[in-house]
Amino acid sequence: MTDRPLPTGWISGQLANFIKPRGEKVSPSDFPEFKFIGMDNIESQTTKILGSVPAQTMKSNASRFYEGDVLYGRLRPYLNKVAQVNFHGLASAEFIVFPDTPILKSFYLKYRLNAADFVSFASHLNEGDRPRVSFDQIGTFNLLLPPLAEQQRIVDKIEELFSDLDDGIASLKKAQQQLKVYRQAVLKWAFEGKLTAQWREEQKRQGKLESADTLLEQIKAEREQRYQAAIDQWQADVKAWEANGKVGKKPGKPSKLGEIVSPEEAIKQSLIDLPKNWFWVGVDSLCSKVVDCLHSTPKFKGEGFYCVDTTCIEPGKIVFQKIRFVDEDTFLDRIKRLEPQAGDILFAREGTVGTALLVPKNISLCLGQRMMMFRTLNSIDPSFFMYALQSPIFINQYKPYIGGTTSPHLNISDIKSFFLPVVQLDEQNQIVEEIESRLSICDRLDATITENLDRAEALRQSILKQAFEGKLVPQDPNDEPASVLLERIRQEQAKGKGGIPNG
Repeated sequence: MTDRPLPTGWISGQLANFIKPRGEKVSPSDFPEFKFIGMDNIESQTTKILGSVPAQTMKSNASRFYEGDVLYGRLRPYLNKVAQVNFHGLASAEFIVFPDTPILKSFYLKYRLNAADFVSFASHLNEGDRPRVSFDQIGTFNLLLPPLAEQQRIVDKIEELFSDLDDGIASLKKAQQQLKVYRQAVLKWAFEGKLTAQWREEQKRQGKLESADTLLEQIKAEREQRYQAAIDQWQADVKAWEANGKVGKKPGKPSKLGEIVSPEEAIKQSLIDLPKNWFWVGVDSLCSKVVDCLHSTPKFKGEGFYCVDTTCIEPGKIVFQKIRFVDEDTFLDRIKRLEPQAGDILFAREGTVGTALLVPKNISLCLGQRMMMFRTLNSIDPSFFMYALQSPIFINQYKPYIGGTTSPHLNISDIKSFFLPVVQLDEQNQIVEEIESRLSICDRLDATITENLDRAEALRQSILKQAFEGKLVPQDPNDEPASVLLERIRQEQAKGKGGIPNG
């Protein structure tokens, strides 16, 4: 806190001077009719409760709370999960439960714990992947406390301002969702052939539209050429191994080429009808390499070599602000199996299933868990392939195959068995151009929306900052000073008449 004079009637002190948490632990089986709130049931940053589950479905001991209490998420405090409940119930042991007290009202405490300065304080107390704070730690936080009457006026003003702010945020988020729907519509039209229908007519008039059979022959020829090159390399490796006294493991022979799945097989899977010069081809047949990542979890470092996993990717891009690092030995070990190159396609097959992106130019990286990589044939535009993986045509194929509940995932064998629509390279290029001209507009709109959402959050925190510095509402000289109230509470405590509860 600053050294500026306190607002009229306010006092300064540590949180633990004004409140103590409840400590009531119970078995959910003793309260089967109660609602249970877990960490996932409270929205980060907003103080909103998203729902609950029946207590009878839980097994571990839980924290009991009462109507009006404040729940503070002590696990990963940077998530800023805090809310006030309006019913009796049970909560995860990851919550610290705060009751109402004569000096610090719950409705005020909810917003005080939600403010940026407290979140920053709690977030820097511990380190690790799952930092967890205790009341002994956060109880040392110093805050300014207004008189009870002003606490009520502050909260009334906060909620008035937040109501208008929330309406604006809801509109922005709705627009953001509409953009996502439009993105999927663009990809759907693209891989149904609708975006290039006029282009095909023009090519047909000029006699330049090639048949699907021509494309299929190109794919077959390139696959056979690559396979023969792999056989030649294998034979050379075997000779070198023999010349070296057969030390070590004998080089493995490349697997035989599988048959390109016919269009009839694709039709059996109830896929859509394609334009005449398009063709259904299995994903595996369109690639020179399809590789799964190593399944071991690398040890991440604060700096070093890039390691891309599902935590740092979004459709079409790597979010470098979230990227992880590994040391050189780990990096070299992981790229022995797979070294992504510019133009390779990365695909999340677990967690954020379906997120696809191209490896950027002039960058070295390895892959963390849950990622796989495609390297396309020369006759397939990598961007075309990437967008196809994100289109409803592909999504609708893999949806029934997603397994897992806590961590959805796809098996690589299933992914290889799905189909993509393909066409001559010049039309692939045209499709990519049509997609990107539309999605670039979406990107600009989305960036504007994100910027406004960030501004809204900054405004929310600005409101809270003013509130807790005594600048949001005027002080009333008729309010009983907080110091007077606190002294009376202490006297009552000394006489055994109650005061600040210990939980």
